[in-house]
Amino acid sequence: GVMDDLQRARSLNPSLGVVIVNGYTDLVTPYLASRYLVSQIPSLANAKPIRLDVVEGGHMMYFRSDGRRALKEAASELYQATQ
Repeated sequence: GVMDDLQRARSLNPSLGVVIVNGYTDLVTPYLASRYLVSQIPSLANAKPIRLDVVEGGHMMYFRSDGRRALKEAASELYQATQ
């Protein structure tokens, strides 16, 4: 599945950053489901941890200005960490 693919990518590239962003009221991909799935992945010795963010809004949190801002900040921080 997707989590296996993600773990394989992280094992091949330990510097790979991963950010999962969910909206508080998202009924399609709820935050607790993401948190549960990430908690099931075994730790990798040298890999960066997977970051989970929860922002205001639902499944399309980017429709809200505060959600867009939070999503942009998360993406910017992920990008800056690779520089």
